[in-house]
Order: sequence, then C-alpha cells, then structure tokens
Amino acid sequence: MLLSVTACGGAKYSKGTLSDNGFESEWMGIRFNAPEGYVVATQEELDNFISMGQDYVKAVYEENGKKVIDYAELTTVYELMTYLPDPENLGTGDPNLSLAAEKTTFSTDKYIEVLQSQIKTLFPDVPITWDEPDNVKVGGLECDKYTATMDYGVAKMNQSYYITKKDNRVIYFIVSYTPGHEEDVDTLMNAFEPY
Repeated sequence: MLLSVTACGGAKYSKGTLSDNGFESEWMGIRFNAPEGYVVATQEELDNFISMGQDYVKAVYEENGKKVIDYAELTTVYELMTYLPDPENLGTGDPNLSLAAEKTTFSTDKYIEVLQSQIKTLFPDVPITWDEPDNVKVGGLECDKYTATMDYGVAKMNQSYYITKKDNRVIYFIVSYTPGHEEDVDTLMNAFEPY
C-alpha cells in the first residue's frame, strides 16, 4: 500500500486544520498565521459555503447523531477565509482572502481560461482587464498569479488568483482588494509559510 501511495505522488488529499488565528495543511505543505487584526473564519462558516454545492449531499452523513462531512468527497473544499472584521474597514478595500482545493481534470492553464470566461459571463457589463500572469511562491508553493481589475465606473476592484495543482486538485487563493492596497496583499500572502 505504501508503494502505491508513493507512486501516485504523495498522500491522499486531507483537509487542512483551522485555529483561532491560522491554518495549516500537511497535504498542501503550508501554514498561515493571520496578520494582526485579521479574523479567520470558523469551520462552521466555511461549511456554510460548502452546503451550497451540488455534491454536498453525497459527502454528508450522520454518525452517532452528528452531521459529518467527508471533505475528500467534495468537489470544492473551502479551506480558509480571512478578513478584517472591524466596521471601519468595511468598504476601505482592505484585502480579504479565501483558499480552496477543487477536484478537476483541468491543467492550471485550462482552469484559469475557464475562470476568466465565467467571470466575463457573470459581469458582462463590467470592463475587466487581466494583468500578465506571474509565477510566485506562496508559503513555498509554486503558483501562477493572475490579477483581474474590474472597473465599476465609481470604483475599481482587484481580484488576484494564485493557482497551483497537486494530484487531482487545483489549489487556489483568491484575494479581493481595491487598487492601492497591494502592500496589504503582500502582507497577507507573506503570512503563508512552508509546513
């Protein structure tokens, strides 16, 4: 059995672990300690996003009268969300981050191509420009970084996507922020380190 696991490229997918101010995933090979002021969403809050997915029903079962979620069965697993909770930060453009692992047969190039098409379809009247992709490290993970700027006329919003693939899952970080907060994004992304 050990030989077959090694031959397949490593350990089977396992969801990471949240703490009050961080996250770690042995499978992804990363840790995160939230920068000062940031809040890490609870597992219950993350599970609320999962419950919106079509594959949720097949991944949930009862054990000893409690709801259990088999995260390995889900197509998309939300691993981490972090944000600044203070009301004075609302609408300031400070970055918020989400991290997920999604089962897919797509390469990272095909994944971003489909993502760009979906965003264009969801926001047909919003001019969107994409920066040239860049190769960056996030906590030791080699990622392709794509940044979209959405121009709503009265304001612009950026979303940076950091994408990599491990086994049959695309790992993606999404950071939403307004232009001028790039240093804050760097602070948030530099809070990731190798496991």
